[in-house]
Amino acid sequence: MSGHGIALCVTDAAQAYVPAWTAAMTVRAQRVDLVLMGRVRADLVLIAPIVLEVELDTNGWYVAACDDFPLHGVGENVDEAVRDYLDCLVDYHNVVAASAAQGNADDLEELARLRSFISTLENHHATQAG
Repeated sequence: MSGHGIALCVTDAAQAYVPAWTAAMTVRAQRVDLVLMGRVRADLVLIAPIVLEVELDTNGWYVAACDDFPLHGVGENVDEAVRDYLDCLVDYHNVVAASAAQGNADDLEELARLRSFISTLENHHATQAG
């Protein structure tokens, strides 16, 4: 085995959050590519897929990142790195939204881009109902 794997994590918004990516990969892989979509946290729905690359760095930490956003997550294992990435994604969304609310043109554009990928669970349900 090359130490590289790919997993697809698509969750159902009606179900409780389950870290499905952990069941679909080799525990000590050097690199894992994950496609995340659906309800990935209690408060976060990915409405478009995000492809994360999770790699083991030279210090023994797993680092999760993707090409779509300027952030990353770290952890002692893949699950922690992905959870940290999702926390950072929510924080990034909140910072960009606050700046956009103040009229920052660049952040207005970035917020629209972010919202093409993510939605709060509340907004997701409102969109589905309407």
